[in-house]
Amino acid sequence: MPLDCLVGYYAQYKEDTKVFTTWLGQAARACGYQVEAQKTTGTSSQAPGPSQRLKGKARKAAKKEARR
Repeated sequence: MPLDCLVGYYAQYKEDTKVFTTWLGQAARACGYQVEAQKTTGTSSQAPGPSQRLKGKARKAAKKEARR
């Protein structure tokens, strides 16, 4: 199946990316770059707050006020 082939390509891509980023980090440290803190990726513990953007009638009224 073509899907099996894609899974293999994706796994190879992930492995190659891991090897490259490891090498890049080691090369940077060898050149004197100092890492301040490791950044983590993924979900944060806090969800983003509600949007501050006005919606609907309130947005139209604000535009109208701004034009005055």
